[in-house]
Amino acid sequence: MVKARRIVQLAFLIFFIFLFIIARYPYEHGINADIFLRFSPLMPLFELIHGFKSILQYWPALIILLLTPFFGRFFCGWICPLGTTLDITDKIIKVPTNKYEPKWADLRWLKFAILLGSIILAFFSINIWGYFDPLSIFNRVLTIIFYPAATFFTEDSLLALSNISFIEDGVYSVYDWFKMYLMPEDQAFYQQMWFILIFLAVILGLEKVSRRFWCRNICPVGALLGFFSRFRFYERIVADSCTMCNICQTDCRMGAISDDSPKISSKVECIECFSCSENCPPKFNSISYEWRWKPYYSKIDFERRQFIQTSAASLLTLGAMSIGLNNRDNIEKQVRPPGALKEDEFREKCIRCQEGVRICESNGGCLQPDSIHNNPLDLWLPVAV
Repeated sequence: MVKARRIVQLAFLIFFIFLFIIARYPYEHGINADIFLRFSPLMPLFELIHGFKSILQYWPALIILLLTPFFGRFFCGWICPLGTTLDITDKIIKVPTNKYEPKWADLRWLKFAILLGSIILAFFSINIWGYFDPLSIFNRVLTIIFYPAATFFTEDSLLALSNISFIEDGVYSVYDWFKMYLMPEDQAFYQQMWFILIFLAVILGLEKVSRRFWCRNICPVGALLGFFSRFRFYERIVADSCTMCNICQTDCRMGAISDDSPKISSKVECIECFSCSENCPPKFNSISYEWRWKPYYSKIDFERRQFIQTSAASLLTLGAMSIGLNNRDNIEKQVRPPGALKEDEFREKCIRCQEGVRICESNGGCLQPDSIHNNPLDLWLPVAV
């Protein structure tokens, strides 16, 4: 199962990158350019807040939500490209094990607070969840950082290699293929690159605190799926042959296995990575996964006090943004992408993924991620400059 998970993770990562690469003007493919973003389980939730009119367009996310009560947070362990990226960078960053960082488990409530706060603010047409959505983050980072940097260094490297006479023809063949399929446009240059790079650096840097820190403590998608996973039917079973060596607990990437006993795990946090069964000593082979139609219940780490505090903070944020931070004259001067909704609805709907910026033929010559003017929600909205 671990090998199968890694293959599926890599396949989805390649699939999402492929969708990203073909998202360019003119878009002439049969598949929707934004189908990748429709995998986000947050999409249908926040669409429900605005009405039922277009919820079925997020059918990939609806399938994931439908399967979650049966299989748990499999999206986080098998599909999410940000989670896959964190897994890939683990050995580079040299993340600590749970043995050394148990204190950070106290922050698990934070992801539920971010989800609740986002829901409260969405009822008042304030969109903050797009900043935290992992698919939006992944697309944003690809658009503004990795794709421009990769194409810049690849093109310069190929042109440099073409000066070597005996490989010149082969290099130019590769260069022609590169310009035809991967980078037919001019080199992309985007503002806000450093701020988005810092945002990514924080996510990766938190891995030095604990493994998958973002997924454990911050990601609102993880909070939503964890809520639906509390009663899941596909359970981790630990046999009586377990010697309590705690290898599974120490190595669990989500810290889902209890410190008190390796036989107890949190369905809210488990992402079905199956690493615990792989790491279990072969001579004992104590860990398996089975269907149980009378499952046990895992409590979410979100108490009444935290619920009240989050609600109060959300209302305070609403008041600040509604009263002290809006300048209508400046807002109405922003030039949005062609065909965009009216300004208020555009701000409410846009998840700052930069897909619109990516597909613009100008590659930064027109559309750019915006900076903050006098409202924090200006940040990374597509704007013509």
